[in-house]
Amino acid sequence: MCIRDSMQNELRNIFDPIVQTCTVDVNRVIEGQVKLGEVLNQILKDMELIKQNNFADKDKELADYIEKVNLCKRRLANVYMKIEKIQGRVEKIEKRFVKVQAQYKV
Repeated sequence: MCIRDSMQNELRNIFDPIVQTCTVDVNRVIEGQVKLGEVLNQILKDMELIKQNNFADKDKELADYIEKVNLCKRRLANVYMKIEKIQGRVEKIEKRFVKVQAQYKV
């Protein structure tokens, strides 16, 4: 076995579990985003109904709930920014790996 094959096997041993874990986690996030999208669409419909009927002005509990929904929206925006940062890091790792791989091609 040559050094290149040995290095390639070692890199696979390192990256395969990481890639598998990442794939599972990404699939969970995608499934969660789909479910969240459905819930948010329903909330949007409900909020439009509330807005049209001015229920929030009459009901303190409902107004508090709407404030919680707005807080959730801000939290989701923060999660989205973190996901974008993670994607940027993955892209940097990928670019570096491609460079390393190109250096060791025969």
